[in-house]
Amino acid sequence: MIQIYISYFYQIRFFKKNMIPISTALYDPKWYYNGHQGHFYKDHNGVYNGLRADILNPPKDICGECGKDCSQQIPCNFMLNYKKYLNSLNFSDIVHRCENIGNRIKLLENFTEEPIIVLMVHEKTSCKCAERPVLQEWFKENNYELKEWFPEKQKSLYIKYDILGDVLDSTGK
Repeated sequence: MIQIYISYFYQIRFFKKNMIPISTALYDPKWYYNGHQGHFYKDHNGVYNGLRADILNPPKDICGECGKDCSQQIPCNFMLNYKKYLNSLNFSDIVHRCENIGNRIKLLENFTEEPIIVLMVHEKTSCKCAERPVLQEWFKENNYELKEWFPEKQKSLYIKYDILGDVLDSTGK
């Protein structure tokens, strides 16, 4: 089975050629696509940018349930409804689609490393009210650990925080 991680858009600058970012966001940062959302290109590291998994986007009708000044308890209505939506999807089909994308790009680019899919979200790991924890829970319920991807430099930082007793691990908890 293909490796699938989760991360946020800023981290793409640290990706290697065999890492394939796929946006799960309703709206991507402008630099992520070439001209219009849905267009893709390879960046200076040879990493494809602009790929999207629209099926994993939170439905637009539930996005109004959350705001920047959210004071709802977690999980909030947005998170509960997003989870309900994800539960309506066929998990095996999503993984199969990721495998197909990874294998096609591996073949196209002729790289020897195994492809790694990285689902992209906007929020950093510290944000508890977001798509990330819902996606991670959904993957876990389907017997797949959706780990947070960190660049090698940052991994040592998180280990350091853990030693100091801060509550921060690879899941952002």
